[in-house]
Amino acid sequence: SSDAASASRLPWGRRAMKLSRQVAAFRYLRDPRISITETAALVGFSEPSTFYRAFKRWTGKTPGNFRINRDI
Repeated sequence: SSDAASASRLPWGRRAMKLSRQVAAFRYLRDPRISITETAALVGFSEPSTFYRAFKRWTGKTPGNFRINRDI
């Protein structure tokens, strides 16, 4: 994907940080006690809308669809 291609151009530390953000988001979204808005804040997004766009870019799904389907 274009996201993967752009990520490969990032310095190693930034790639690792981006990946850890994604893994944390997946983990938080699997916990129904944590809201999507709270997940966005926990992984470092100041605005939920920015998190929604990033998550959709990472996975092709919205955080809500991911949560419902328990993907990845």
